[in-house]
Formats: sequence, structure tokens, C-alpha cells
Amino acid sequence: AKVLITYGAAMTMVDASMDVGNVTINGGHLVMGAVVDSVRRGANLMAAHSVDVDLWGDLTLDAAARIATSDADSTITIDVTGLDTIGTIHAGATIDGGVLTATGDRADVSITVADQLSMGTRAASGVAFGGQIRATGDITLNGGAGYGDPSYPGTGLWVDARSTVESVNVAGDASGTITLNSQRNMVLNGFVLAKDA
Repeated sequence: AKVLITYGAAMTMVDASMDVGNVTINGGHLVMGAVVDSVRRGANLMAAHSVDVDLWGDLTLDAAARIATSDADSTITIDVTGLDTIGTIHAGATIDGGVLTATGDRADVSITVADQLSMGTRAASGVAFGGQIRATGDITLNGGAGYGDPSYPGTGLWVDARSTVESVNVAGDASGTITLNSQRNMVLNGFVLAKDA
């Protein structure tokens, strides 16, 4: 089945789960997961074949939020103004009981932001979380101009020390290609893993 979601301003997913064949989301700001009464509440967005997110605004993933595609040759494509994630994006994996398990090879992630792609809490006060972007195929992260970050203006791609970008296939013996781009500055303090032949 195909699902098309279109909205004008903002959308929030909390305690929500979507499991479809293909999903396309067009709109403004999208927030997945939230802290409610001091408890982190999640959201799962899973598709067998493709997830396409095209926003004029920002995409925010909290720690318990997950975006995944499960099939071989599936794709996650995100094109937004900004992405701030302490959650998980995984192409080629199934969400079962809150656990992500790789299930489909050659699944790709492609993320393009106009401003900043930020992974992790950057050791902010309180409990620190890292963001996870994984695929069984290729990963392409295109950072933007980064001027929306008042503390570090011009940083288009930020991977903090607790965050991971990893490509590894289902068998764990091969990796795709990881490509990291930024229009201006890049901060890479975390893990970038594509170590298998």
C-alpha cells in the first residue's frame, strides 16, 4: 500500500506506528517522538520499499523515534531545511518490539538539508543521546549552509561523539559507500563505519 501525507504547517508523531509499503510526507515541520511527563515517547515510521520526506521545514527525531525501510533495494530519502536527530534512521531493517534488525540488502539512505544536519545532543546538560543513521547499502549525507545554528554558524553537518553513521549488509560482511558533504563547515566527532569488504 502507498500512503501520501500532506500538511501545511506542522505534524507531530508520538506513540504512533506506521507500517506500509511506501510512504511520502510533504509539509512543513515534522516532529517524531517527545518527552511526556519526563518519559521519552517514541514513534515508528516503517515502509517496505520507500520512505520519502520532503519538507520546507525541519525534521526532528527524539531518542525513541525510528524511520526504517525493510526490503532489499529499499530507500529512505529525506529533503528538508534542517534535521536534528537523536533517534534512528535505518534503511534495510525491520522494527520489531522496538528493536531494529537488518533484513534487506542494498538499502540506501539519502539526506539533503538546506541548513544543518545535526546528530546527537552534543553533550548538552542532562542525559546525552547520539543519533544513528544506518543502511545495508549506501549512505549520502548532504549538509547545508548551517547558518541556523547561532552557536556554530556555518556548520552544515554535525556528527557528535555519541552518534554513528554506519553501512553494513545483513550478513555483516560487506558495506556500501558513505558520502559526507557540507556546503560550509563539518564537525565529525562520532563514528563513521563502512569497514567490511
